[in-house]
Order: sequence, then C-alpha cells, then structure tokens
Amino acid sequence: MYATSIIIDGKPYKSISNVGIRPTFKPKSEKVHLETHIFDFDKDLYGKYVEVCFEERVRGEMAFSSVEELLAQIVSDIKHVKSL
Repeated sequence: MYATSIIIDGKPYKSISNVGIRPTFKPKSEKVHLETHIFDFDKDLYGKYVEVCFEERVRGEMAFSSVEELLAQIVSDIKHVKSL
C-alpha cells in the first residue's frame, strides 16, 4: 500500500494505491494489479490519461483471513495516508 497522488488533466489529487496480486482472494491472481483510490473525487475518468505518483510506502501486501479484516486495514491505511 502506498500514499500516492494522481494527476488528471494537470491537476494533482491525493490518493492511496495498492500494487500486487490480491492475496486475500482465491484463487490468487498471477497478474500484478494497480488499484488507486482517489480521495474526494467522483468524476468519470474513462478515456482520460492519468499519472500515478508514488510518494511513500505505507505497508507491504498482506493476505487477510477475511474480507472484513482487509476492509478494516484499508480504513486504517486511508486514515494514515490522509494524515500525511
């Protein structure tokens, strides 16, 4: 998990990103995925060029025993990144 910013139409937005194979979900993906959540943003990005800028590593990718445990960690990660 990373603190990131994403640039859309030349404007930066604060975000949080995960890079990995989604180990909590079975079967595990063989592909590496990039997932980014943009804070306070609700516009359509289809067809847009975006640039994700990695600012700080928050934690490594982890497997969780349940989706609820994963969601609780994501909430904690978001609070941490927003405080940076």
